[in-house]
Amino acid sequence: MGGVDAFVAMLGEWVLSGYGMFAVQLKETGSVVGLAGLWHPYSIDEPELAWRLYAGFDGRGGSRAARAGLDRV
Repeated sequence: MGGVDAFVAMLGEWVLSGYGMFAVQLKETGSVVGLAGLWHPYSIDEPELAWRLYAGFDGRGGSRAARAGLDRV
């Protein structure tokens, strides 16, 4: 699943569960460089803390952004 389907699935997660993924932005530019937050595929019993940064942004704080997102849900 990708593109629009993935985006719609993430919106549905917020509606159904009250949590989901947040956009990760660079402080310097405000550019969106990935996603982070709680992810709950139906094949597992509990949500997972997850992040996915776009190519070229590895090591730029994905795990820190995911943990920060926990304070927002």
